[in-house]
Amino acid sequence: MKFKLSTLHIIYIIQIILFLINIMKLNFYKNLRLLTFAFTLLILGQFSANAQVGSTYGFSQTSGTFTPFIGGTVLGVSTNDDQSFTGLTTASTTGIGFPIGFTFRYNGTDYTSFGVNSNGWIKLDTTFFNVPNATLPISSANANHVNIIAAFARDLQGKANLGELSYGLEGVSPNQTLVVQWLNYANFGQTTNPLDTLNFQIRLNETLNSIDIIYGSFDLGTSRAVQVGVKGASTTDFLNRTTTTDWNATVAGATNAATCSITSLILPSDGLTFTFSPLAGDIDPPIITNITVNPLASCSAVAHTIGADITDASGVASAEIIYTLNGVSQPNIPMTGVGSTYSGTIPSSGSNNVSYSIRAIDSSPNAIVGNAVGGTYQDAYLSLNSGPDQLINAGNSAILSASAPLLTTVRITEVILFGGVFGGIGSQTSYPSYMPASVQDDNFEITNLGTDPV
Repeated sequence: MKFKLSTLHIIYIIQIILFLINIMKLNFYKNLRLLTFAFTLLILGQFSANAQVGSTYGFSQTSGTFTPFIGGTVLGVSTNDDQSFTGLTTASTTGIGFPIGFTFRYNGTDYTSFGVNSNGWIKLDTTFFNVPNATLPISSANANHVNIIAAFARDLQGKANLGELSYGLEGVSPNQTLVVQWLNYANFGQTTNPLDTLNFQIRLNETLNSIDIIYGSFDLGTSRAVQVGVKGASTTDFLNRTTTTDWNATVAGATNAATCSITSLILPSDGLTFTFSPLAGDIDPPIITNITVNPLASCSAVAHTIGADITDASGVASAEIIYTLNGVSQPNIPMTGVGSTYSGTIPSSGSNNVSYSIRAIDSSPNAIVGNAVGGTYQDAYLSLNSGPDQLINAGNSAILSASAPLLTTVRITEVILFGGVFGGIGSQTSYPSYMPASVQDDNFEITNLGTDPV
């Protein structure tokens, strides 16, 4: 996902800053808080996700032929275990990467370098590589586990004197192919088991910008669940495969943690080829801009209308608001559109913290999804949250506190000591909102009417 601040974005920023400065009649701290909030909404609202592998790539499979690649550059040793290679034939987590040999376009970005992890996957990058080890990279939340292609991701190890991890280039431009190959590998702990041998390749194809994963001869003496698929710039951008019964009948994974089972009876056939290719036609996601929330802040619990401009060359099929209350996901809210202007309303939520984003799907046959981060707000901004009650004995002291989401200063204007007819130390479960004259000696008041915060 790449973001770029254009001249138009800068103009929008200046306009909204001037607008807020001119119309807001709040105190300085509130102005600053709301201005920062609005600025954040503006910045985030101008960005929508670029190409997503989960929606811009298709999957197919064929029965091909696994041909071992001969004469490639060998990485590490025959018994590689949890090793990353990022530019040197000796293991290293960081480096400048290996040359692909041509420009390979993946997920909307051009790449010329790659890194390898011995656990069955590779990573693409444009600059300095950081490839920490992982056995399940598609579901990994590590920020460095992005732009991943996984053929058979699990805890693997090369067999002594037999295992080989290598890469090389075959073909002639503009039809070259980068081949990354695992020969005579095994599940970790099974390297001496003659019934556990794995052979497979990841192949990047020039011009077509497609990815082939080809499986060779497999023998399994152990059962595992492995990750197979491609991953974009985040944990939510993926296209993976899953099965528990038949590698010839895999289906798309519903989550980034989906796996393919493998046992002595459930394994890829020799020559099975999985292909991930960019979809033809419109693969650009809807563009979501000018996200607004109305009202921006409220003194009471009210509904908030979320608006945005949403456009796409193929038209917009649908749009919806995705939101959470205090971090808990809520049902999505459909947005209605008039021209390119879309809106939807989040119902009143009390004083809950609301975070929201917008998702839109275009009208192309590929049904490309676009996402844009919205922002956060809280109803009842001016409501007070009191600190915990304190029970103290005569002669002792206690610290009382109060706060408000927006206010930087909370002034204590009254502290009441209930006693006598109202239950002494607090046995009365419900107190009146005022003290009658007959018991005024049972309360006292602390007042701060100056300008100094307390």
